[in-house]
Amino acid sequence: MRSQVYPKLPSMPQKGLFWLFFCFIIFSSIAQVAAQALGTLRGKVIDADRQAAVGVLLGLKGTTYGATTDNEGAFQLKAPAGSYTLTVQALGAEKQELAVAIEPGRTSTARTVVLRQSSAELDAVTVTGQKINKYARKQSGEFVSRLPISNLENAQTYSVVTKELLQDQVVTNTSDALYNAPGVSGVSRSGGSGGTGLSVRLRGFTSSTSLRNGLQTAQLTLSDPQLTERIEVVKGPNGTLYGTTGGPGGLINRVTKRPYRAFGGEVSYTGGSWDQQRATLDVNAPLLRDSSLLVRLNAVVAGERSFQDAGQSRSYLLAPSVTYIVNDRLSVDLDVELYNTRFNNTSYSLAAGLYAPESRNATTGVVTPAGFLYNKKFSELSRYINYERSYTNNDFQTTQNVYNVFGRVTYKLAPGWQSQTLYSLGNADYLNRSLTLGLLPSTVRSATDNARFDPAATRIQRTGGYVPSNFSNVQVQQNFIGDFKIGALRNRMVVGLDHSRWFTLDNRVSGTTYIDNPTAANAGQATTTFQLNQDADAYDLTTFNVQSFDNAIATKARARYNRRFYNSAAYVSDVLNVTDNLLLSAGVRFDYYKVGEASNFTQYNQAAWSPKFGVVYQVLRDRLSVYGNYQNGFTNNQPQSLTTTVNGVTTTTNTDYTPTQTIQWEGGLKLDMFQGRATANLSYYAIRQNDILRADPNSTTALPLPNLQDDARTSRGVDLELVVNPVPGLNLFGGYSYNKSRYLLTNEGKTPEQAPTNVANFWVSYRLSGSSPLNGLGLGVGGNYSSDIYANALNTLTIDGYKIFNASIFYEVGRLRFTVKGNNLADERYWIGTTSLVPQTPRQFLGSVAVRF
Repeated sequence: MRSQVYPKLPSMPQKGLFWLFFCFIIFSSIAQVAAQALGTLRGKVIDADRQAAVGVLLGLKGTTYGATTDNEGAFQLKAPAGSYTLTVQALGAEKQELAVAIEPGRTSTARTVVLRQSSAELDAVTVTGQKINKYARKQSGEFVSRLPISNLENAQTYSVVTKELLQDQVVTNTSDALYNAPGVSGVSRSGGSGGTGLSVRLRGFTSSTSLRNGLQTAQLTLSDPQLTERIEVVKGPNGTLYGTTGGPGGLINRVTKRPYRAFGGEVSYTGGSWDQQRATLDVNAPLLRDSSLLVRLNAVVAGERSFQDAGQSRSYLLAPSVTYIVNDRLSVDLDVELYNTRFNNTSYSLAAGLYAPESRNATTGVVTPAGFLYNKKFSELSRYINYERSYTNNDFQTTQNVYNVFGRVTYKLAPGWQSQTLYSLGNADYLNRSLTLGLLPSTVRSATDNARFDPAATRIQRTGGYVPSNFSNVQVQQNFIGDFKIGALRNRMVVGLDHSRWFTLDNRVSGTTYIDNPTAANAGQATTTFQLNQDADAYDLTTFNVQSFDNAIATKARARYNRRFYNSAAYVSDVLNVTDNLLLSAGVRFDYYKVGEASNFTQYNQAAWSPKFGVVYQVLRDRLSVYGNYQNGFTNNQPQSLTTTVNGVTTTTNTDYTPTQTIQWEGGLKLDMFQGRATANLSYYAIRQNDILRADPNSTTALPLPNLQDDARTSRGVDLELVVNPVPGLNLFGGYSYNKSRYLLTNEGKTPEQAPTNVANFWVSYRLSGSSPLNGLGLGVGGNYSSDIYANALNTLTIDGYKIFNASIFYEVGRLRFTVKGNNLADERYWIGTTSLVPQTPRQFLGSVAVRF
């Protein structure tokens, strides 16, 4: 048996590596010049028992320069040369001040600071409660609520995945990053009109990942985790602040890294299984002596082979960002993200007959037996599939070029009031070459009259897709944010205006492009068939490449589609302190949506209101709160145009529909105890989606059937999140979600596809510190679990769940960090999708080295 030999992936994309190195040299040179007037101050803080004081806040009096002590009580900060007063603050300890001097281009050491309390009185506290518990950084105000409120004051459920967690896990792609959010499952590439982005399942619904810094990017784009500061997952419908963005189950917002007031950064290299190689750069510097102009640059060069016998990916990222602090009232932020990626876009498709029930033709009486997978799990079939077989070629790839621009101008209007003007431009160009592997198994009747699977007779039909396309989005938002009192009642309010426009354009090949057609000849394509696990030579991958495919589609007709969408909105949201412990919140949004000139959409306008209400009672102020909310979201529905002919007379009827409405009732509790060492969130939610469109089952008209707008579905469940730092060096992040989703009319009582009942994730990290001879050595262990899902609305096919276990060993010494990581250690063979499925990565090992400067 011969096997196909594929060219080995080059050791590193040479052009990309050159440009990464070039950017590093140029940017570091600029930063070094800017940093010549800076100096470094370092030191240590201990308690009265001579133990390291962790999380103590230090600052240069009268400036914004500061630092926090690490697990060894050490600190280091950079500032312009000069003489200063260093302030030292810790909860339960007296504030101390000492004179220090910083010399340009040199490192000075301050005397060791001894706190005047014992370690018992100090209670190992931190000023913010976040630096000790590095996985807990819930910043509610910037994007989640757009208000200056804390997590415990927010009547919503949300999760935050921090960059520290991603670093501990050596995350190299955004999909793996998203699996850290409690309740998230089914992360997969999804597409449409030639675009490819990530989608997830959240509270029983599909949600997109197109939000970046609170604004939308192009609808279908991919991204690299290197630029991620944190990922915010806001649960439930969020129509009041975000309109139709996200989905009924929640939204995902990617917050990018921003400049800060010191020179520093990190370079890293990661290598591993299947020739994975990844080099990253993150460098930051103030360019002016007063640190009013700050710049930061992130860059990535990455590549790897597929775990299968063919396939590979390449990606490049270049992302500069600038912050200009004009004065104490006005600041400007601007960042640009340039991202290019190439990858094989292949999936398996299951023919409907595989999982169809037995049927009888009403006219002929012929009985068609149930499909082999009817009321079974996909594993009954997947065990016959060679997991390492790709049926593709290295050069049959999708290419995506993305650029995102984000701008923000913040101006303090008056005490307690600020104006925030935001701008986002997202653009993505695609050359989408996709490959669909259609499984067409034969069934034979056994002696017991049951259909059985015959792998020897199973055929695969390869179908190619070719869709060049462009997606673009522009969004402008104006917010006025206030913190004020009416009488004795404190109000925190945002009033905003929002306008977005989306353009999409694609020029796809019409019809079906068979690469192998088992049933009939098709001009320009092969007519030979091949079985499920034949030798590679039998299906001739040597002639299956981009050129042969392009030749096959050269004579095919093209279909050009363009679409223009516009949305304008106004909203207001307010949190009212009835007392210090009791908070009421309310908000409402009005959206006006318009579909402009579009070749495959009927032009129409639609309007929607989206209210929300919330209540929070802090049983223990800043420690324990109970909350409840009512939230609303909506989905726009385009009109239906039907043409009928009766007695030779043709009539076209347009039917308008209202938006599909989603409402959620939720209650829960939030915990933030032991100075931030233990945070938790437990909630119960009930979601109902109304006014869903469905085809009229009683209609006698020809296809397509007219729609009725009376369908509904529900989703109920429990979310639990726990982030704990019980002892120094030990951090735990975990979550569990239970969900029960049901259709109410069509497919009554059935579970929506790809909605798992149980989802769980965890990550535990421990780092030795102090006087241990193994100081800096650490271990991380974690995993993800999802129960089975249904692949279709009739629930006749089940996709197996998964249990994934990962682990890492790391060692930190000085500015160096070495990590060895194992993913999917049990070598679980699992698939993501429904009737379109993609095999997931088996056991994988990575090694990483990072240098901070």
